[in-house]
Amino acid sequence: MKANIFGYLHLYDSLKLYSLAVRKVLNETNNNATMLNDGRLVWNAMRRMSFEGVVTTAGGATGTVNMDDLSDRAPLFAAFFIAPNRDKVLKMVSMESVLVPNCNGLKNLSGCYDLKMSDVMTGFWPSENGQMPLDEPYCGYRGQRCSYTLEIALLGSVVALIVSRSSSSAIAKRELWIRCPGASSTTTCA
Repeated sequence: MKANIFGYLHLYDSLKLYSLAVRKVLNETNNNATMLNDGRLVWNAMRRMSFEGVVTTAGGATGTVNMDDLSDRAPLFAAFFIAPNRDKVLKMVSMESVLVPNCNGLKNLSGCYDLKMSDVMTGFWPSENGQMPLDEPYCGYRGQRCSYTLEIALLGSVVALIVSRSSSSAIAKRELWIRCPGASSTTTCA
């Protein structure tokens, strides 16, 4: 029976993170081991740390480990698709964390990372060009970024034209009826 080590890869990364943070604290305090009892000092050493995660011979990897301002791992996501008629797994979208410039995560209680999406698979999305949809629609979610002045003016002109044509037709019929009582619109008044 083959053991599945993928469940332990993140444990390895967390132990490596802790050992790197401990080494950093020891280097900064001239190998003063009593400083390792200060959890806040070790936690601060983990902030914004970056190192390469574990790589396996099977091709699986945890990727580069980037820690944010709160000493949480900045996430790496991917979305996959398995077609019903295929056994192949297709990567659709890749999402990586990007550091926000001039951000202090301790003040605003965020990690100071945003997710950047990149379209890996084209032709999958149900759009006109097969590309991934925009983060926000062209005109905004409520249409606030587009001007509809031209469409409103055009529609108002069409409505005004229809109203004026129907009212002028009604006026012409009434004048005909006044001049020639009992005449229809197809007959002429003698």
